[in-house]
Amino acid sequence: MPDIILVHPLFLLLLPLFIFREKFWKRQERSYLIPHFITMMESKKKKSALDFWLKWVMIVSSIVALSNPSLKQEEQSTKPNSRDIVLAIDTSGSMSMTGFDVQDGSQSRLDVVKDVVVDFIQHRPQDRVGLVIFGDKSAIAAPLNFEFTSQKEIVKALKVGMLGKSTAIIDALVQAETLLTHSQSKSKIIILLSDGEDEMSKIPLSFALQYASKHHIKIYTILIDKSDSNLMQVIAHKSHTKAYKAEDKKALQSIYHDIDSLEKSDVDYVTTTVLRTLYMPFVFLALLAGVGLLWRDYRGGLS
Repeated sequence: MPDIILVHPLFLLLLPLFIFREKFWKRQERSYLIPHFITMMESKKKKSALDFWLKWVMIVSSIVALSNPSLKQEEQSTKPNSRDIVLAIDTSGSMSMTGFDVQDGSQSRLDVVKDVVVDFIQHRPQDRVGLVIFGDKSAIAAPLNFEFTSQKEIVKALKVGMLGKSTAIIDALVQAETLLTHSQSKSKIIILLSDGEDEMSKIPLSFALQYASKHHIKIYTILIDKSDSNLMQVIAHKSHTKAYKAEDKKALQSIYHDIDSLEKSDVDYVTTTVLRTLYMPFVFLALLAGVGLLWRDYRGGLS
């Protein structure tokens, strides 16, 4: 519930001073013998009563305005503790193979991966996501950012063989690690997906693993093939994570859901006190009463 408070309540102490002056420090006025005295006194009483109320409206409104009445409200906002996630996706020639989706046999492996990855990105709006793709060589398709809408469009635009038909897994891993080098996030994650063994990398595996350890990067690996990959298992084991294997689209969806649950973003709720000032109506009222007094004084002078 909002509360009305006075930010500077000590200004209210001025009010008793004005009341004291009004009561005990009245100005002494001279008496005159004037014809038609009773008629003029009645007119003066009417004028004095209005002046009296205008004066006190001006005084009280000014004092209230000085005390700064404000509406105090508690507003709750969220402060996400985001994770930085790099998705490293294989686009080599073997990703054109079909049959990975039992419900749509015409879809290539890459088409299925794109569908699942887009869904994964959509569920991580509080995290920064980056994209690395690889074939004969690796490349950054998108830097780390919160623009998940554009990230999804980039994923949808991926094509088989766009970086060559062979596979450079370790080079892609190091490329993904470089995106996370300067990350300030408490959790830095790479999800490395491929359907084969490394054929083209120029960087040794030991360097990639040391680099990940130095920068506290966790690496989940996903193999989409019926055979095993010793390389993907070693990478995950050294990173103290999990090595997954998917034989169809349903299994791949389950894997990304599992990673999503393991790496949930935390959300802190922050309560902020907001003050909305209410003094302006009192300033306006004081000015209005003051103008009224000046106008009556001016009219009285003319008469």
